Amino acid sequence: MLEGPIKKEKGSFIVSARRSYVDVFLRAADEENTVYFYDVNAKANWKKDNKNRFFLAMYLGRDVFSFDDTFGFDWGNATATFRWNHLFNDRLFSNTSLIASNFDYKLEFDDPTQGFEWTSNLREFTFKEDLNYFVNPNNELEFGYHLTYRQFSPGVISPSGENSLFAINELDKLYALDHAIYAGNQQSISDRLMLKYGVRVSIFQNVGNQDVFIYEDPTNNIDPIRTDTVSYGTLENIETYVNVEPRVSIRYILNSTSSIKASYNRMVQNTHLISSGTVPIPFNTWSPSTPYLEPQLADQVALGYFRNIKNNAVELSAEAYYKDIQNVTDFADNAQLFFNRDLSTEFRQGVSWSYGLELLAKKNEGRLTGFASYTWSKTERKIPGVNGGEAFLANYDRRHVFNLVGTYDLNEQWQFGGNFTYSTGRPITVPAARYEFDGYQVDFITERNGYLLPDFHRFDLSATYTP
Repeated sequence: MLEGPIKKEKGSFIVSARRSYVDVFLRAADEENTVYFYDVNAKANWKKDNKNRFFLAMYLGRDVFSFDDTFGFDWGNATATFRWNHLFNDRLFSNTSLIASNFDYKLEFDDPTQGFEWTSNLREFTFKEDLNYFVNPNNELEFGYHLTYRQFSPGVISPSGENSLFAINELDKLYALDHAIYAGNQQSISDRLMLKYGVRVSIFQNVGNQDVFIYEDPTNNIDPIRTDTVSYGTLENIETYVNVEPRVSIRYILNSTSSIKASYNRMVQNTHLISSGTVPIPFNTWSPSTPYLEPQLADQVALGYFRNIKNNAVELSAEAYYKDIQNVTDFADNAQLFFNRDLSTEFRQGVSWSYGLELLAKKNEGRLTGFASYTWSKTERKIPGVNGGEAFLANYDRRHVFNLVGTYDLNEQWQFGGNFTYSTGRPITVPAARYEFDGYQVDFITERNGYLLPDFHRFDLSATYTP
């Protein structure tokens, strides 16, 4: 890590980088598998005057896995953000942001005749204009406009060698424009009652350049029959979805040490992360909302009790929530995922529900500081055409999660820390049997996410010496 000034009292910078080195020990143990990650962060800020500040941030990171030098996959993200903070007057200021990102992943198989390389990415370019206006000491107004352009590249497959049976093949790219207009207010009703409320209007457009297939039966993934193909030009509108997202939260102070909070949020997700549910690796499919995929809608309510002891030396809280989701997206049973030009016939949408309880105890003062947290939660889905239409656990369901973090200051020079985390295993789909049909081996899956991975726990220790 390196940080310093660009110009005294005007600007500064910070750059940091890290790389894991598990692969060094694997090689020392004559292990042919490789696993490592790296990331780089860089930030800079510049103060032109008391009314204008500029910020620049960049990130680059990647994870790499390789097995026996024949099979491997890696994924990573690159992002850059420019932000301009402008003060119009004592009451009104704005943040103008330009953001670009590229998430990509790659799958490789090294074989003389069947070797291939598969790549996919998701690119985003975002403009954000956020404004804050202080109406009076009891009201702070927030409003703004966001616009994001997205390019989805589902996959490009190419041969890894001259003798490979694979030919270069690329699935059609998908494009989208995501608009949002919002306004909200934070209002102090009294010394005890605080109210936050607002609304966000989401306008999503699936746009060209793209060919859209029209099917006789959009849910027939066994033998899809195309009845027509409609071609759309660059940025020509294919489908538009408009949704309103209201939200409100209330905080009421019971006394000098305790308060209660309640909230309701309606959230819309126009970009779908679709996982087959078979293995927990990052090769899931991203898709915009299309004529065959409606945006996902989530309604969440939460209620919590918060208490401070000994002038905030100790914080305690308990919060419960319930979330209801519509149009949650998954793949049909036995779906063909890779390089399927009729992938939209594999999509299925249904409902999901999630609820849980979160407990937290935090110590802020003294030589020993830290926190302990526990979460109990359950998340289920029910989607026609998936798991026989029966409810099943969602991929990210983890029933129990416990965290314990502590820091002990022995003296002015030595500090010791510990971090323990435990969680129950996430659901996974594995075949119950396998049979051979016409020369092909077919997995027989009896239940979606019917098995659990082992419980996970990890304990880290640290010691810091400051001369």
